[in-house]
Amino acid sequence: MNTITSRSRSPLRFFLLVFALSIPFWLLGTIVRYQMLPGVPVSALMFVCPVTAALILVFASYEEF
Repeated sequence: MNTITSRSRSPLRFFLLVFALSIPFWLLGTIVRYQMLPGVPVSALMFVCPVTAALILVFASYEEF
């Protein structure tokens, strides 16, 4: 049975990856003044970052085996 080590399941890696994935949305939100809906800026699209980070880390953990 394969077990994933605690080093590869680090919450710090997850939060750093979410932060890194969010940076382009923050920058785009400061440059573009477009709002998708009234009161909803373009940077609100960063809601996909936690899911994307989780998928990246899960698939990366399978690559190790």
